[in-house]
Amino acid sequence: MTGNAKYLRAAIHCADALVKNYKPGDADHSPWPVRLSARDGKARGRAMGPYSANVIEPIMLFDELIRLGYGDIAGYTRVRAAAWDWFQKYPLANNVWVGYFEDMVPSMGNMNQVIPLEFARYVLLHPEKDPQWREHAKQLIEWVKTTPKWPKYIVHGATVTTEQGDGISFCCNEPNQCCDSHTSRLAAVEALYFAKSGDVTYRDAAFRSYNWVTYFQGLSRNAHSPFATQWWFTDEFADGPRRMMDAFWAVPEWAPATESHLLGSSSVVTKISYGRGSVTLFHLRSSIRGCSSPGLRA
Repeated sequence: MTGNAKYLRAAIHCADALVKNYKPGDADHSPWPVRLSARDGKARGRAMGPYSANVIEPIMLFDELIRLGYGDIAGYTRVRAAAWDWFQKYPLANNVWVGYFEDMVPSMGNMNQVIPLEFARYVLLHPEKDPQWREHAKQLIEWVKTTPKWPKYIVHGATVTTEQGDGISFCCNEPNQCCDSHTSRLAAVEALYFAKSGDVTYRDAAFRSYNWVTYFQGLSRNAHSPFATQWWFTDEFADGPRRMMDAFWAVPEWAPATESHLLGSSSVVTKISYGRGSVTLFHLRSSIRGCSSPGLRA
């Protein structure tokens, strides 16, 4: 976006560290731990954890650096392939979706919905990365909607989900007191699944859940979660809204029909110009989804 090479250098440093510290995983150990001691690199003690199913974020970093042709391409390719194989063999097969939230003591029993849905979102946006993108995305959507690890509930046909739990305790509030960002994430993946598959069941489910989310967006300046004193700024002003943006990308007819908008892009847009009844994009290298009145130029 900026052309500032310091960000590229930082990304390469991160990728190199991931390559250096990669270890073959198994059912109890992921390629990278969720938390370890910086002093000796060991994951021991109650606060530490050797397992995190969240390898999709390193894979995304490797994918982009490989595409750009920067850094240790051979190392990134090798470790990316190994991490992908581990992901397919373990969490995608046994649904052990643990090891994401940094404020939780690591536990193999405390599942979360962020990792599976973010993986589903990635392969829906990049189906060329996964020949089984359709099956995997649907599998993970349905797991999130049916797992007994945390509460889900239905409000006027909208499925509302919280973020994590072990089947006994869960985060973070009582049902119908949260969680707009996590419900928005579920709806986003359902909307994107519809966009790729044409299955209107997922479009309609997303529409209802998004309607529920709108009642929880834009709270008071203190941004407290409803009925509580916790300060969830990201729910209200980051994670929730950005996943609502996926809705308009996936289903353009949900955007205002009488206004011009760029709804999404699979590459970086460095400049955009809105004119009367038109949108002009610059430095767009790939595909777009958008609506305007009456036309869109790229």
